[in-house]
Amino acid sequence: MIKENKELKEKLSRYPFELLDKENMMSVIFTSSEQKLHCSLICKNTTKFIKLEEEICSTYPEYKENDFFLHQMEM
Repeated sequence: MIKENKELKEKLSRYPFELLDKENMMSVIFTSSEQKLHCSLICKNTTKFIKLEEEICSTYPEYKENDFFLHQMEM
C-alpha cells in the first residue's frame, strides 16, 4: 500500500498541474504571421487565454506589442 502510494505520487509529480473534474489537458499553438514564432503551450481547457498570452510575451518579449487572435480547431 505504501509502495503504491509512493508510485502514485511520483507519477502525479510529472504533470505540471492537477486536473479537476471536467478539466482536460490541451495544447495551444502560437504561430506568428511571418512564421518566426511557432510555440505550443500545454494547459487546461479552463486556462484563460490572457494567461497564455502573458507566458508567450515573457518568453518572447519581441511579441509583446502584437495582437493575438484565437483560432479554434476541433479535434
